[in-house]
Amino acid sequence: MPRPRYDVPPRTGDTMVPYGNEPSPLSGPRPEMKRNVRVVGHTGLDGWGDTFQIQVRGGVAYVAASGACGHNGMTVLDVSDPSRPRVVHRIVDKPSARTHKVLLVEDALYTNSEKVPGADDPEAVGGMRIFDLRDPKKPRFVNYIEAEGR
Repeated sequence: MPRPRYDVPPRTGDTMVPYGNEPSPLSGPRPEMKRNVRVVGHTGLDGWGDTFQIQVRGGVAYVAASGACGHNGMTVLDVSDPSRPRVVHRIVDKPSARTHKVLLVEDALYTNSEKVPGADDPEAVGGMRIFDLRDPKKPRFVNYIEAEGR
């Protein structure tokens, strides 16, 4: 299957400039990118920002955080009322690891577990965690598979 093509409109107006003099595409929605999108609800994730990947199924959202500000892991939200999302569960990584990818397949949830760059923990190894989703709001850990790399 071919990868989708994403056309990024030219930048206009002020944007954050976190990397040298290059504006970041993550600096927030620009007017030209907001077509057909509107905010219906918001959550501060109880301070667990720096979200990378989100999967939603049946009124439950699984939000993976990259590990900035010491928040490593995944947050489970009840989004059955999209105007009032609320945190119902959290899966915390140890300080030397982070989770920023999440995938739903049938009744299973898969997340990555990546060693935080610069972490000095010989037990921290990259891999994949598998969770049972029979109770979608409380994923139950099933297995960890180590993988080479981060």
